[in-house]
Amino acid sequence: MQGVSFLSLAYSTPSRVVTNEELDGSLGLGRGVIQRLTGIERRRYLAPGESLQSLAVDACREAVARSGLDPSEIDSLIFYTDSPPVLPEGAIHRRVYYDISTHIQYLLGERGIPLACECVGIGGSCVSFLLSAQMATGLIRSGLKKHVLVVGAACNSLFLENADKNVAMTFGDGAAASVLGPSADEGIIGIFCMTDGRGYLAGCYPEYRTLFIDRKRVAEFAPLAFQAALNGLLARTGLKIEDFDVVIPHQAGIKIKIGKSVV
Repeated sequence: MQGVSFLSLAYSTPSRVVTNEELDGSLGLGRGVIQRLTGIERRRYLAPGESLQSLAVDACREAVARSGLDPSEIDSLIFYTDSPPVLPEGAIHRRVYYDISTHIQYLLGERGIPLACECVGIGGSCVSFLLSAQMATGLIRSGLKKHVLVVGAACNSLFLENADKNVAMTFGDGAAASVLGPSADEGIIGIFCMTDGRGYLAGCYPEYRTLFIDRKRVAEFAPLAFQAALNGLLARTGLKIEDFDVVIPHQAGIKIKIGKSVV
């Protein structure tokens, strides 16, 4: 089958840096508590004039430039996010979009990167990047597409004002983009994704105003899900854990233990 590889990677972060010291007072926490509980020293929040879309566009421009491709060679744009598709328009009102991927395409054209392709938006959780990469890989391997621009962005700072302090200390904003395309070598060896719909209420944005996360449920689920995903990937690819030089888990803080039941 056609090999698929990442042709480029890029990211964009807001200009506003928020330190733990800045949050200590507003959250009523003692000095050093945030870093001890999460391992986080600082995070980025949207500054005035910035938005989820602007971050995504900046990341896309860099990814396309690094890929060496002409914009006309991009066959598809896949956008993913774990934040509601909103654009701040004042202290109270926020415009809610049906699909931000089309707005990103439009803004890229305004910035001199016209994309003549379809756009797809995916709303999900932390796994959305892998789902998007899996879609892009399948499209390229099947021959339906040749080059796919995958971009993700989050703007959770807009929803932290009334959030639980343990949630507010963790989240920030940012965007990342990549271009995937055909490869002469094997490229991406395997991707494993699985969903457990019983946890659909573990995270939500009540009335688009705040971020709610059932921390106990997530903390119990995350280690089991990580083990199941890695074991599933090993079974699918025929690899062994000893074949890996580096394992990089995605998790919100150092307190979530991965466990040792990976075969």
